[in-house]
Amino acid sequence: DNVFQMPKVNLSFHFESSIAMATPEASVATELFILWIQEQVNEFTYLARMAGLHADVGQSTVDGIDLQVSGYHHKAHVLVEKLVQVILTSLGDDAPEDVELFERLVYKLEQDYQDFMVSQPYEH
Repeated sequence: DNVFQMPKVNLSFHFESSIAMATPEASVATELFILWIQEQVNEFTYLARMAGLHADVGQSTVDGIDLQVSGYHHKAHVLVEKLVQVILTSLGDDAPEDVELFERLVYKLEQDYQDFMVSQPYEH
């Protein structure tokens, strides 16, 4: 970084799963899981963004989930640890249950699919 003379880092993680894109149902379930993770980490990723760290959890185009963290080096490992902890907690038996959140995420995903269907054909 030329302004603050702090080292920057770009970290990219790929969590591979053979079933993430195996069927259309698995693909939608993976997308819902990613939306769930994004909602769970929203509070502390916002604070990290204000401090110069950026995190993105997204669906891989082939086989799994991608996690990317970029920004100032000195606290990136803390953000990665928190993100991975939320992902692993969400996969376990002690995952938080929030029916209202899940229904809201399903509705949002349905709206995204409906918006895609009515978009211009050249965007498909």
